[in-house]
Amino acid sequence: MRYEYKQDEASFSFPRSTQIGWIAQEVKNVLPEIVFEQSLNKSSTDPTSREEDSYYAIAYSHACPLLAEGIKELHQKMNQEISTIKQQYEDKITSMQEEMKALKELVLKLVQSQSSPQKV
Repeated sequence: MRYEYKQDEASFSFPRSTQIGWIAQEVKNVLPEIVFEQSLNKSSTDPTSREEDSYYAIAYSHACPLLAEGIKELHQKMNQEISTIKQQYEDKITSMQEEMKALKELVLKLVQSQSSPQKV
């Protein structure tokens, strides 16, 4: 996802360029372990401190093991699907080969019966 930081916060200088990443508030609902709240240089005991004086951020490095494990699981599922499809394909080919063999034998019998002299 592409996003830009709000620039109205004078006490912290966010990058002005477009960023690429996840929205921390959305990730927090799914994976709160990798989201943390960062203060904007105000004391947490400051009575004038508001929720707007902090922001959520993501510890992307903590997501790497989860992403790697997810990729492994998807790879295993894909290999299982490939094996299943391959087996179905091989079974279908075998079935079609048997059917073709039976049809060839039938055609051969028909040809032989047509070429032999018929008795009246």
